[in-house]
Amino acid sequence: MTHDLLISAEVAFGLVLLVVLVTIAYFLLRRRIIGRGNPLMLVYLKNSTRARTGFLAVAPDEVQWFPFLSLRLRPRYRWRRGDVTLGTPQPVTGQRFATLAEPLAVDCTVGLATYRLVLSASDYTALRSWSESAPPGLNANVA
Repeated sequence: MTHDLLISAEVAFGLVLLVVLVTIAYFLLRRRIIGRGNPLMLVYLKNSTRARTGFLAVAPDEVQWFPFLSLRLRPRYRWRRGDVTLGTPQPVTGQRFATLAEPLAVDCTVGLATYRLVLSASDYTALRSWSESAPPGLNANVA
């Protein structure tokens, strides 16, 4: 009887361990798929209802926001380059943003919607540069 119980416990432990390893592997693979060779930033996004942690993938003509803990491979938000307007950054303090180096909060307006982004200073600089530059392939005179 105890032998059967021990085997059942070992099988249950093995299944739990397998589920944990598969979940970790999926999230690592998901992060790689989301990036697709483009820059990926850790961003806290607050819209009118709630604040969430996620990834901001910067593609040549758009940015895509993916929730951090989600199984989806499609972005929750997708913003085209010409539609994004970034406000003035403000320094943020607090334990919640300890994962970000020099966190900055900035309002991001896309059409009629306004989002509050909290991201690191270097990621803000990259996002600001992206939003103010011409997309690749556009024959624009910058001088």
